[in-house]
Amino acid sequence: MEINDIYDDLTEIETYFNYAGAIPIVGCISGGLRGTISQIQAVASIVLLAAAFFGKIADPSSRKWENLSSFGYENLKHGVLNMLRGTAESVIGITIIGSFILYHKQSTSSNQFAPLFPYRKLNVTAF
Repeated sequence: MEINDIYDDLTEIETYFNYAGAIPIVGCISGGLRGTISQIQAVASIVLLAAAFFGKIADPSSRKWENLSSFGYENLKHGVLNMLRGTAESVIGITIIGSFILYHKQSTSSNQFAPLFPYRKLNVTAF
């Protein structure tokens, strides 16, 4: 599996969460689930960054550690953003008006329900 395929899958998952987050009451549930998944994403990214750090020390000439580091940073960024979005959806999802505003904002934006900050594609196929 290519790295950018993983990013495409993560983008699709976040897009589904964005749809669910704009539905009253459902947004509370999806926001909580998104928050839990974002914590897993953040922890995984810290593990990736640590592996890249120690790998770079062990083999400074290899480019794979920079790629692993980029992958880790990108997932850390999205983990934190998903945590914030999940918390907001949990609060906003309680009200019909809040959900409607979130739905309207998402549906009228240029990227529709896709993540506001897309995953940055890497120029590699594997680590």
